[in-house]
Parts: sequence; C-alpha cells; structure tokens
Amino acid sequence: MQNEMNYGTDSGYGKLLFGVFAGAAAGAAAVLLMDKSSRSMLAGSASTVKDLTLEMAKDLKNDPQGFVDKIQEKSQVVSSIAQEASKSIQQIADKALEAKDHSAEALSVAKDAVDDVMDVASNAASKMSRGANGMSSGSGSSSSTSSSEGSTTSSSTNSVNNSQTY
Repeated sequence: MQNEMNYGTDSGYGKLLFGVFAGAAAGAAAVLLMDKSSRSMLAGSASTVKDLTLEMAKDLKNDPQGFVDKIQEKSQVVSSIAQEASKSIQQIADKALEAKDHSAEALSVAKDAVDDVMDVASNAASKMSRGANGMSSGSGSSSSTSSSEGSTTSSSTNSVNNSQTY
C-alpha cells in the first residue's frame, strides 16, 4: 500500500521532470537550426535553466510543503499586484472618459464662440459697406443714411443700456 502512494507521487514528479526535459530537448532541436551565436547564447542560458531546474526539483523533493508555501506566497503577491494594476487602469479609464466629456463641452463652446465671432464680423462688414455706400453716394443720400444710422445707433445704445440695467 505504501508503495502505491509513493508511486503516485513519483509519477507526478516524473511527469514534471519529463515535461521539463522534453521542452529542453525541443528547444535544443530548434537551436540546431539557428546560427552559431544564437546557439552559444542559448547553450549558456540552457545551462543556467538546467541548474535552476535541478535546484528547484531538489527543493521540491526535500521540502514539498515549503515549496508549495513559496509558490502560494508568490502567487498572492502577483494577485495583489494585478488587483492594484486593475484599480489603476480603472481610474485611468474613468479620467479618460471625464476628459472626453470635457473636451466635447469645450468643442461645443468653441463652435459657439466661432459662430458669435462670425456674426459680429458679418454685422461689422455690412455696417462698413453701408457706411462706405453712404459716403460715396453724395450729400443728399448721406443725410438720409446718416439719420437712419443715427436711429439704429440710438436704438442699439438703448438696448445696451437696458441690458445693463437688469
């Protein structure tokens, strides 16, 4: 019965090591297809990975619970970092949406301001052309234009004064 339990544990451990070595063999086969500098660089990396893998396997075999505890601790750290990153990303997204709303409002205000400036410029141009027409047409027309402009000016002044009173 004891042998059966060990066999199950050894089988899982054996599968892990088999997977590691199978991956290493596949990587080595791929390296053979690469150029010489890549092969030498990969050989150095493979040696380092081999040493780390053997050390990890030794730790796992000597103290399986300690190994599991280290894995759980590191996964908790990774999880908390991921949660913090998620919160930060959400805050950034919220600020981006807020900025989008503000820029839409700013664009609307700018368009309104452009329309107002165009209206003022159009009014000024028409008044200037009426004034230029009045000056070039002679003295008889000038007095009638002048009197109509005077009434327009005085009504404009009255409306400005009325709006200031409120």
